[in-house]
Formats: sequence, C-alpha cells, structure tokens
Amino acid sequence: HLSLRRQRQMCIRDSPKRDFARRLRFFAALGSIATRLPESSNLCRHIHLKLRATMRITQATLEHLDLLTPLFVKYREFYGALPYPDSSRAFLEKRLRRKESVIYLALADDDSNKLLGFCQLYPSFSSLSLKRVWILNDIYVAEDARRQLVADNLMRTAKKMAKETNAVRLRVSTSSNNEVARKTYESMGFREDTEFKNYVLPLSDD
Repeated sequence: HLSLRRQRQMCIRDSPKRDFARRLRFFAALGSIATRLPESSNLCRHIHLKLRATMRITQATLEHLDLLTPLFVKYREFYGALPYPDSSRAFLEKRLRRKESVIYLALADDDSNKLLGFCQLYPSFSSLSLKRVWILNDIYVAEDARRQLVADNLMRTAKKMAKETNAVRLRVSTSSNNEVARKTYESMGFREDTEFKNYVLPLSDD
C-alpha cells in the first residue's frame, strides 16, 4: 500500500481534467481534509465545488418536521438518550414555531426527501462584548452520508449566518474523547477555550 503522503503527492500532480474522479474519491475518503488545504488552491476549489454540488443547505421550517425528526432521534440515541420520537418532534416544533433556534438541513441535490445531516443553533448573548453569540448545540450526519463534507458545509453555513447577524462568536462543545469532532472543529477555525472553565449545575425534580 502506498503511504498517505505518497498518495496525496500523486493525487495533486495529476491534471484535474485527466483524473479528477480518482482524486475526488481519495480526498472524500479522508473526511474533511479538503478544509485544511489552502482556500486559494485549485485542488481545494475543485473538491469543494464537486462535493457541494451533491447537496444543498437549507434552513428548516415546520414543513420539514417529518423529515427531520427521525434523524434527530438517531442523534439523541447516539448520545445515549432514549428515542422518544413524539416528544422529539414536539420539541423541534416548539423551537421552530417560537423561532427559538435555527436549524440547517443538508439535503441531497437529487432527492429533496433525503436528509444527509442537520445542525441546530441556539441564540445567546455576551454581556462583556454587548453582542450576540450563537451556540452550535447539535450537529449530526446520517451514517450513509459521512465522509462527504456534510458537517463542513453545515458549519460553514452556520458561520455565515453568525457573521450576518453580527455575532461576536460561535460556540460548540464536544466530548473530550471525540477526536474526529475536535479535529473537524479545529479545521473550521474553532479554538479551544483555555481562558474559562465551564461548569454544569444539574437541576432535578427534588
């Protein structure tokens, strides 16, 4: 087997018109590595244009509830929560109806009923900066849509929205042992917060 470095060198040397399909499959298999290439590189632009063409990002509305709920349930199960599909649907409906969150969907270009992934953001504010903050609370990609830059495109859209609403920052949390998520966030420009230590106060019914 060729080393990863050797394969990448061979891939970059090839002419885009000559063997683009093979290079695209190679970089797609590496997950979000394309986001770590220089944005000005022709290869990076070719990869993003090709991969973005397979999906479109849209903001969720109440009409998307039936499409979104099953994947939202899988997301909850992934983190150890019980499915509760009816309660999950009701929760999403309240957030959308009350405009308490912003949800982006990654839909397959050739099938509007195929949901590749989603992310949900909650608004917050910073008293010190006197500006808005967005919390990227949920992000999940369907199993058969992974390694296709779905999460990258969702986060890129979230970042664009945060800038357009004059937010001072975008916040995200992940488990300390989720190395894949951490590398993906860092490749998108997120930095670990070393200034503040976060605490959680669980509130029970007692």
